Amino acid sequence: MSEGKRWWSSATFSCFEDIDADGDFDQVRPSGSPFMNVALFVFTLGAPKPLEASVAYERTPYAEGPSVDFGLIWNAQAPRAKEGEPVKPGTVTVQPAFESPLGFQAIRNGGATRPLQGEDKPASITVRGSRIDVLGLTPEGDLRYRVVEAIPAQVDRVTLSITTTTTYVYR
Repeated sequence: MSEGKRWWSSATFSCFEDIDADGDFDQVRPSGSPFMNVALFVFTLGAPKPLEASVAYERTPYAEGPSVDFGLIWNAQAPRAKEGEPVKPGTVTVQPAFESPLGFQAIRNGGATRPLQGEDKPASITVRGSRIDVLGLTPEGDLRYRVVEAIPAQVDRVTLSITTTTTYVYR
């Protein structure tokens, strides 16, 4: 266990699993380095390996466990306005994202797109338990919004599949 928040700045990870849910770890999965430098976001590259002996563990409350900074990012599409004219309504897309040393990295699924209808009609967007009212865009193109509900703590296990292709070369 680490005292610091950046304990996970490792080149590789090993993920232990309790496959029979009896309170003991039974196997380990060697994992690669963090994807896009996002802590705890790793691809399992090898098959699980049984442990020589099971290892008892205690559950840590989620609030005390490891964490990754998580937030929302946005992108607005608006028709171009002539200089001096207000920016016309368009659409706004809000997506969940992990924070990494490279900045926020969008999670492709789970976002929402809404039309911007002007300041008197905010676009309400709910993503991952947070709710924001998008009020519009400033003349400079910045998002104007109001946080109605802050994003709650997220606990996710994302399973990804990797498709491989074999190319045969005949000579």
